[in-house]
Amino acid sequence: METSLSPTAFRLAALTLELVERRKLSLESAFLEAVKRVGKREEGAFEMARKALLKFAEADFLLKLNGAGRLPLRRKCAFRVAY
Repeated sequence: METSLSPTAFRLAALTLELVERRKLSLESAFLEAVKRVGKREEGAFEMARKALLKFAEADFLLKLNGAGRLPLRRKCAFRVAY
């Protein structure tokens, strides 16, 4: 089943993951901080960030396997959400 996200929801999810990794925040705290930065809450963003956290190791392995393991954190988090 495919889930389509609005661009804002995708950005919120990616920013949430970035804040979790960069600032060591909990998922909930990082999401609230991301909502403050983006300016609005979008349907599905929190759930997508949670799913991406569950599969980040697999996504990172694929990046490393294809020679993209040294991507900047923001791009890596966007890939994790898209994966």
